[in-house]
Amino acid sequence: MSYPDYAHFMIDEAQFSNILNNAEFYKRIVREQPLLFERSITNGLYQVNASILKQYKMDPIELDYRAHFFAANHVALFKHWIENDFNVNAAVLSDWYHSWSTVCWSQSLP
Repeated sequence: MSYPDYAHFMIDEAQFSNILNNAEFYKRIVREQPLLFERSITNGLYQVNASILKQYKMDPIELDYRAHFFAANHVALFKHWIENDFNVNAAVLSDWYHSWSTVCWSQSLP
C-alpha cells in the first residue's frame, strides 16, 4: 500500500473509530434525528470529496454528483453500522469500505 493509500485508510479508520468512541451520541442522533445526521455528515464529506475532485478535469455538474455519490455512500454505511449496534470492528469496516470505495473512485476518474 503506498503512502497516499495508507493515509486515506487512516482517515477512514479515524472516522469509524470516532463514531464508535461516541457511540451513545450517534445512536441517539440516528434514532431521534436521522435526517440531521444524514445531511450534516453528507455535507461534510461532500465538501472533502469536492475539494479532492477539483484537481481532475470534469464537468462541474459531474463533480457535484460524484462528490455527493461518495459522501452519501459513506454516510449510509455509517448509519447501517450504528443501527446494527457496531457489530463489525471499526478497523475491519474501514478496511472493507476503503477497498470498495477506492476501486470505484479510481476506476471512474477521467
